[in-house]
Amino acid sequence: MVRSYSDMRDSTRIVPPLPDWPRTESEILSELDFRPLGVELWLAVRKGRLWAETAAPDREHLFPRKLSGEARARHRAAVSGAPELREPLHVFRCVSDRSERVDADELARACARIADWAMDRSLLSTACQFALAAAHLLPDNPEFSNLAGLMFRRSGDFGRAEACYPRAIILGQKQRNWVEYICGHIGTAALLYTTGVNLKRAVRHLKTAARMARKEGMLWLAGHAVHDSMLLMLERGDFEGAEAAAVRAAEMYPLHDRRFPFFVADYALVQLMQWRFSDAHRLLKLCLDVIDQPAARGVITSMLARTAAGTGKREEYGRFSVWAREFAEKYSEHAAAAHYHLAEAARACRAWQEAEAHALRAREIATQSNDRMVSRLAGDALALAKARALAPDRSECPPSSVNEELGRVLGIRLRRWSPDEHRGPQRTLFRNQWVA
Repeated sequence: MVRSYSDMRDSTRIVPPLPDWPRTESEILSELDFRPLGVELWLAVRKGRLWAETAAPDREHLFPRKLSGEARARHRAAVSGAPELREPLHVFRCVSDRSERVDADELARACARIADWAMDRSLLSTACQFALAAAHLLPDNPEFSNLAGLMFRRSGDFGRAEACYPRAIILGQKQRNWVEYICGHIGTAALLYTTGVNLKRAVRHLKTAARMARKEGMLWLAGHAVHDSMLLMLERGDFEGAEAAAVRAAEMYPLHDRRFPFFVADYALVQLMQWRFSDAHRLLKLCLDVIDQPAARGVITSMLARTAAGTGKREEYGRFSVWAREFAEKYSEHAAAAHYHLAEAARACRAWQEAEAHALRAREIATQSNDRMVSRLAGDALALAKARALAPDRSECPPSSVNEELGRVLGIRLRRWSPDEHRGPQRTLFRNQWVA
């Protein structure tokens, strides 16, 4: 078979190395309130590191052949506290007493399951440690490079995320693993527009992702790429383009896709930024009913505080703002965005000092994490709060007929949404869920 020029070029591309592995496993202990589980996970990721860093002939002597009674009791307590981790924790237990039955693939997939579990609970350090462990255990697998990129991006460690995504793209290309290749482009674009480095390059990555997804018949993944295009257009102030992208993405999303509620929340943000507070409020309340990730719920409640303030519902504003502050203080992920929305909500209520305090906090957190998009928005909100400037009186900007119909359809679909009914690849359920 004659190979094309692009095939030959792809095969010669150098795969960049994985990022350095931060020796911060002890942060796992501070993230988990349940001590036995924290210790068990801390030891598990250390076993993963030792396994990855040790030559194969020497691995059988790494760990004691028999666990102590104390270790077995701790393992039982950890499993009772998190029964959903029974299988992956059992894999790490087998590393000690049945090492001949464990291989790198099994260990890596156990690490990935724990990383997903941790991120679903906004345990950022735990998620990053286990995702990077999976990538080091199977360094030629683009799935785990993508996973590490996602976890680092969501934790605000953009430098390490930037090292992971190109690796996933090149490995995916070389292996013709088009799901991981596409997800690598989507993740890279999300990283670019979060940091505000190169929006034109982000557009190119999303176009590549959508084109390849359509070519390979992965309409659901094309929907993910167009979803992100919607947010990119919003960042550039192109509301008309964002609305058009939302319509296209909604047509591509399967009914029970795990990312669908996050798409609805992001579409609500498009409405919120156009002062369509009532439309956004209805959709965000539905999202709050089905999204259970703590950090995501925090930013949704901050957006609800803003829509409540915009529609004059002061009692709801007070309730949502209290909840949002509690989430933002407890979970660092999305904390900057939550404080930004709270600043705008307070400004709508003429609570100027509160608006300034939230805007300052949002800018501080965003600057620390290099989130230039939120940093810019927070700076604008701070200047307006100091100037005692109210938002334009557009609290009920009339929607177009297309916008009104799409909001109605999304609401109906979200009420019928059930993650248990999802059909399709399981790993990508956890990819690139949240943008707003």
